[in-house]
Amino acid sequence: MEESVSIHIDNVVQTFSPGTRVLRGISATIKPGSFVGLLGPSGAGKSTLLRIVAGLLPPTGGRIDFGSEREPDISFIFQQPSLLPWLRLHDNIALPLRLDGRPKEERRARASELAQRVGLSEALERYPRQLSVGMQMRASLARALACRPQLLLLDEPLAAVDALTRTQLNASLRSWHEEDRWTALLVTHSIEEAVFLCDRILVLDHGVLAEDYAVEGPARRSLEWKSEAAYHAQVDQLNRQLLQKAAQ
Repeated sequence: MEESVSIHIDNVVQTFSPGTRVLRGISATIKPGSFVGLLGPSGAGKSTLLRIVAGLLPPTGGRIDFGSEREPDISFIFQQPSLLPWLRLHDNIALPLRLDGRPKEERRARASELAQRVGLSEALERYPRQLSVGMQMRASLARALACRPQLLLLDEPLAAVDALTRTQLNASLRSWHEEDRWTALLVTHSIEEAVFLCDRILVLDHGVLAEDYAVEGPARRSLEWKSEAAYHAQVDQLNRQLLQKAAQ
């Protein structure tokens, strides 16, 4: 994997017809290797901003700069699994490597390694229809990591899975990030998830950057941290702030 990238969001504006302004001049700089959350109510512009960063949506105004002439290697995980139904799990996970022209032996080895990471080693020969939604999302996570991205963009990828699986995958995500140090930008509605995963949280409200919150937590986090007073204090603080903004 190459070094992770920075993200410079410079006065980004997004307007949809008929004149609906979703983003109103968002500016922020995200350091290489950091895990940053986008938090806020529905319609605040979180997913729109994520798609602009990914290059899937051109902004109406402003720009995104990665601090390099070369486009970074980006993986995007959507809200719903997007596995190809005609491919077995090992081929779905290895698809980015196949598109990159990697040899079959390398693809198989990497798919096996990632399947073990997400607890799907026993399902490598199955088709997506034979997997639960939670298993499909785990496979989507594995596929996103196949090419060792510099930047991982996550649009509420765990919203459809059960609470236990979500907790386990959050712990895995944080562990993988600490190991591989890609830059991550996560859209979520969950304050608890954002505080556990992220080093920094950008709160969007009505298309503006309403809060830039630095999470105070251990560099290496396990689920045990969620039982500590410092974790709960930050969750409560952010919850109060969001409630206050909603009441305004």
